[in-house]
Amino acid sequence: MVSETIISATYLEALTIGLLYGTIFCTSECLPYLASYIAGTGAGFRKGIVITLIYDAGRLISYTLIGVAVALIGGSVTLLLDEVTLASFRVYSAYAIGAITILIGIHILLRTRKNQSNCSKECKSIDEWKIGRYDIRAFTLGLTRGLIICPPLFALLVYSVPFATPLDSIALSFLFGLGTILSPMLVLGGVTGWLLNKAPLFRKWISIIGSGALIVLGIATILLTLMTPN
Repeated sequence: MVSETIISATYLEALTIGLLYGTIFCTSECLPYLASYIAGTGAGFRKGIVITLIYDAGRLISYTLIGVAVALIGGSVTLLLDEVTLASFRVYSAYAIGAITILIGIHILLRTRKNQSNCSKECKSIDEWKIGRYDIRAFTLGLTRGLIICPPLFALLVYSVPFATPLDSIALSFLFGLGTILSPMLVLGGVTGWLLNKAPLFRKWISIIGSGALIVLGIATILLTLMTPN
């Protein structure tokens, strides 16, 4: 009975910590990537929200997979995932984010140039056909971003190992991720698309700047990781 009370309180704690972490850190860290991507694809308010939701879905799956990994490792998590191992994992995850961000930026830039050479002025967003289905690029951005294990999530999972079941570890990771999704980033993604869509005459240049910003962000992520002491 006591353990059930503890895990119930931990569920609420996971959601609350996720909400606070998402509001304070995730929004500031993820918004530059999202804003650049939204600008590159020429999305408006509605599609900006859709892109943000798809991006967040990728992050949520990453957090849940981390919970699955901890559930499989169980009580050995503190032995197998020490500070050195965790730091190394975060470094390689940062490299993956940087590389994927660069590739996505290049892909959008090439599609923008091809689209502009074949379209009239009334041509719509270069990726409008993707928004109605599923934007794998936004999903991949979120998925790789979520693989950088957040310190609060790792601490929460380690704390819960003694009294939590494997399913509890997965649920805690999911609730933490859900909390981060409920941050202001969702609204800000839509507002970014709405603001950028107010200048249709500059859509081509906004798209080029957005894709270029993604490339710069990817390069900066890799360089900062290389220059950061282990």
